[in-house]
Amino acid sequence: MILSTDYCSINDLKENVSMKIIRQFYRNIFAPATSIDLATIELEKAKKAFLEAKTHTEFYAAQVEFESIRIKRLEEYVNIVVEARELATNPLRQTVAPTVRVPVKKVPAAKKVARNRVK
Repeated sequence: MILSTDYCSINDLKENVSMKIIRQFYRNIFAPATSIDLATIELEKAKKAFLEAKTHTEFYAAQVEFESIRIKRLEEYVNIVVEARELATNPLRQTVAPTVRVPVKKVPAAKKVARNRVK
């Protein structure tokens, strides 16, 4: 408790109280962080880094899948074009095995069913 007799005037008392408030405010703002505060800040940074890395992982996994499908499609196209060119330049080369005819069974035509009309 502050006694008014400790100070020469009321103004000195007001100045001392306001300075104490300013000092306390300054200490609260600019005081070094505690270990719990530092751990909390580091935890938040780690969570953000984890989410960012997970996002990158999902993105690059989708990109790898897309590129593999694209490679397969382009390889098929290039193989078809190369075979067509080789066939055009060398007609003696057979790229396709000769076709074997499969005998087809003849199926009798279905009988037409007369429908009775009700008048």
